[in-house]
Amino acid sequence: MPSSFQFSRGMLKSPGFSPLAQLFTGLFLVLFFTALIQLILRYFYQTLYGFDLAELLEEPELVKSYSNQIKLMLSCNQIFGFAVPAILMMYLLGYNSFIPEYKIESAPWKLTLLGLLSLLLLTPLMGAININPLDLPLPGKWKEILTGNDERGRTLLFNLLNTVTTIPGILLQFVVFALIPAIAEEYLFRGFLLRNLRLYLSRLPAILLSAFIFSAIHLEFNGLIPRFIIGVLLGFFAVRTGNLKLPILAHFTFNGLNLLLFYLGQQDSGFEKAFMDYSSGTPVYITLFLALPGAYLFYRFYRATKQVFE
Repeated sequence: MPSSFQFSRGMLKSPGFSPLAQLFTGLFLVLFFTALIQLILRYFYQTLYGFDLAELLEEPELVKSYSNQIKLMLSCNQIFGFAVPAILMMYLLGYNSFIPEYKIESAPWKLTLLGLLSLLLLTPLMGAININPLDLPLPGKWKEILTGNDERGRTLLFNLLNTVTTIPGILLQFVVFALIPAIAEEYLFRGFLLRNLRLYLSRLPAILLSAFIFSAIHLEFNGLIPRFIIGVLLGFFAVRTGNLKLPILAHFTFNGLNLLLFYLGQQDSGFEKAFMDYSSGTPVYITLFLALPGAYLFYRFYRATKQVFE
């Protein structure tokens, strides 16, 4: 009699299951869980509140009235659409923890500090080299296509960020928009995707490809280059330290700092515009003044990890 099916650790790690098949299985799980949680939430909101979730996102006033429901949706998308499929694939592929092929359990605090500071100091440069679709010499129809989703996303985020003024409410914003995305996205893009790409690509191409997918999956053309650069840095952090602790911490720090600056400059419409549009808003001389030590600190991080861990 044929043996019964057993759901077990490492069941997909076999010679007959190629890295490419593993990759597509992981991506299928992402789409499946994302669609499933969307269907559940749409049914839940339709039954409980009497509105369609898709229509809700198109109405700014409704966004403010039902901000907690939308935050729940966004958090569920991150947890069940990104983190759960990634952790499930890591389990099915028999990964021991995080990215097990590398040598170190956790990065020393000095290297962690080098990585964090390099990312933060390079941030204004990322904004300076960003390409805004409105600045491209394209026909109006193409600009409308490229900017339509960007504008809806910025409007939604702006309305959600402006729904709270209390300290507990702002702390919840940090959980929803900084902590959960940092953990969920790092498990998917560095924990699973980058780890999988390393099976048939060399280190740099795997980092670049995972960073491009990380940036593109946000479905916003504006900010594509800054997100790509952030993805590259986070990929190097994962590969050079051997786990996801530094990438998660760096991702959370970057998101959290942007939220903090948004609330500190909430009365300054120019600052809000810079935040929402991924534009630097920083003078060139200050950008270069920060970027040069940022590049140097990343070089120090790269050299230190090469000397210690390779």
